[in-house]
Amino acid sequence: YMFDEFYEGVVELTNGHTTQPLQIRYNTHEQSIDFMSGNLAFNVEGENIESFHFTANGKEYTFIKGYDASRLSEDDFVEVVVDGEVKFLARHHTSFFEDSASYGSATKNNIYRSDVTYYVKVGDKSPERLRSLNKRRVMNNIDRFEDELEQYADQNNIDFSDKEDVARLIRYCNTLGE
Repeated sequence: YMFDEFYEGVVELTNGHTTQPLQIRYNTHEQSIDFMSGNLAFNVEGENIESFHFTANGKEYTFIKGYDASRLSEDDFVEVVVDGEVKFLARHHTSFFEDSASYGSATKNNIYRSDVTYYVKVGDKSPERLRSLNKRRVMNNIDRFEDELEQYADQNNIDFSDKEDVARLIRYCNTLGE
C-alpha cells in the first residue's frame, strides 16, 4: 500500500459514477483501491477505476490512468504531482518476491518491494521516464525556459533528488508559460 492507513477520498469509476467521499487506500501491488464500509474493507479492481484522489497528512494526491511510456502502461495509475503544460508524474508500484533469500541467512521470506518511477510530460509529447531524480535528467526533459529554471533552482536551493523540490521547479516552469 502507498499508505497503510485509510484516508478520505473520492473514486471515479469507468462507468461514469463518482463516489461520495469515503475512506480509501491505494494498493500499489494490485493497482486497486480498498475502501471501508462500516467495519469491512472492500476492494475495487483498477480496471473499474478511471481516477481517484485523497488527502493524507495534509497533502492532496491525485491518480489517473491513460499515460503510455517506458515502463508505464495506460492501465497503470500515476500520481499527478504537478499538472499543467509541463506535468510531473509518479508511478508507485510494488513487486512481490516469493521465497526470497535474505543476505547472510538460509531463511527464505516473502518480500514486497515498493518503488516510484518519475516521468515528465511536456505539452503533447509522451511522458519521458526519469531514470533517477537528478539535475541533468530533470533539466534535459524540460525543453523550455532553461536559463530561468537554472536561476530559480540556484536561488531556491532546489534539491533535484527531492520529489517536492522538483515539483516546485516544475510549478514555477508552468507559471513562465502563462
